[in-house]
Amino acid sequence: MIKSGVGKSFVYLFTGLFVTTFIIINLAGLFFLLTLFTQVAFADAAEISQVNKNCLTCHQDQKKYLVKGGVHEKLNCTSCHMSYIQFPHSKDINIAQEIQKSCQMCHAQTAKEYTVSVHGDEKNQNEKGTTCWSCHGSHDIYKIENPEAKHNRLNSNESCISCHDGRVVEGYNWSFHGVAFNNGYKEAATCIDCHGSHSILPEDNPASMVSIDNRPETCAQCHKTARPNFAKGSEHATPFDKTNALPLYITLQIFIILILFDAVKDSSIAIFDLMRKINSRKVNTKEKHSRDLGQ
Repeated sequence: MIKSGVGKSFVYLFTGLFVTTFIIINLAGLFFLLTLFTQVAFADAAEISQVNKNCLTCHQDQKKYLVKGGVHEKLNCTSCHMSYIQFPHSKDINIAQEIQKSCQMCHAQTAKEYTVSVHGDEKNQNEKGTTCWSCHGSHDIYKIENPEAKHNRLNSNESCISCHDGRVVEGYNWSFHGVAFNNGYKEAATCIDCHGSHSILPEDNPASMVSIDNRPETCAQCHKTARPNFAKGSEHATPFDKTNALPLYITLQIFIILILFDAVKDSSIAIFDLMRKINSRKVNTKEKHSRDLGQ
């Protein structure tokens, strides 16, 4: 009887300990989840200033850039949209000019480079010109290492060809760089590798990365053995451009003639060989038929 009672006591004790432990673990887990979600909710709310909350009452679709991902998520909307402090907003605001001034207030050094570049002249200081957000995006500006960033090196070509199409794009796609990059070799040169980013200058400017004197140094970023004559010649040219790439055009025509000649030659050999085999088979068939008749 005593052994039986002791055994039952141990069973009840261990069962009670197991049930108690199970309840404590579940309650602790539930408390942890409630605390986590509460902290996230408060953190989310804390990150959005009262100014931005006012803006989000109408512009709810921009909340994702304020809370997560955007490099300007900690700023007030009015830090960039300075003319929109008053409500209702004025309809006479030039958004492009306003945003340019806002960007330059924080990014002064970059603004100096941009101002003297081909993108920073006066003709581009309007809504149709090349502005900061033409290349970087507007609300969706991410850090450069983010694969979604428009100015990420691997996305920079798409940003450039949105304005520079036609001969420029065709020439790049025909080049070694373009063929390699478009076929998955991400180390191949992109537009900004050769032309730069904020301080892009015309080819005839001595300070330009693509000026005659600076091309070897620019090429040497990837091609360590680049010499003065390394990058001489026409760029952004296709084999069909007689005006800017006559030697390349002539070379293409020669290769086309050689390919056609080779195709005609090889196809005629194949046709004659096929005819010979057909005739040979006919002769063999007739001889066999004659032997059969002779038997």
